[in-house]
Amino acid sequence: DALASAANYLTNSGWKRGEPWALEAILPADIDYGLADGVKRPMSYWTSKGLTIGGGRTAASNLKAELFVPAGAHGPAFFLYDNFYAIKTYNNADSYALSIGLLADRLAQRPELTRAWPTDITMLNKTQVRTLQANLNQLGYDAGVVDGIAGRRTRSALQGFQKDRGLLADGFPTMAMLQAVIEAANG
Repeated sequence: DALASAANYLTNSGWKRGEPWALEAILPADIDYGLADGVKRPMSYWTSKGLTIGGGRTAASNLKAELFVPAGAHGPAFFLYDNFYAIKTYNNADSYALSIGLLADRLAQRPELTRAWPTDITMLNKTQVRTLQANLNQLGYDAGVVDGIAGRRTRSALQGFQKDRGLLADGFPTMAMLQAVIEAANG
């Protein structure tokens, strides 16, 4: 009953049967992380930029996908399709939808990710993210509300900061980036 209810909920939320929720994106070495900007583009666009799909999987060239790099340059990347957003109707957190989708893929015995999640990076805690957000806002990069959640707006602001300083602009909030932002705000 629970599985049928979940399937019904997803269908009513816009789930498109036969389409992926996400596929692993294999990035070229010279990727412009600015392409991970939340814009859905045709798969033909992504392949023209040198991105491919991992795990031997394919997607129809007419499907549109967003490039998503939840761990920046340090971990796997994904093409997100409309079904990702159907999952998010239950819980709007990217991390929730990503976890549910990856769990479903493993249960369906789909290929594992070709690029591992980083295990050697210390994630920022809520207080540190608040500090990052406040300092980005002070510097004129719109990180939004100082809430301690490193969501898409915070990452976009950090990416702008990184671009303006000639850094790897992946928008991933590390301790080194926190320190660089604090120094810039106090300098």
